[in-house]
Amino acid sequence: MKQLICWVVLLGWLYFWIVGLPTFGNWLTK
Repeated sequence: MKQLICWVVLLGWLYFWIVGLPTFGNWLTK
């Protein structure tokens, strides 16, 4: 169970850097 939570956190972190960060950057530069 603990491993599953670790994977979810890791995938969420990767998703944030790959998708969330460019979107946030585009929003800032508008």
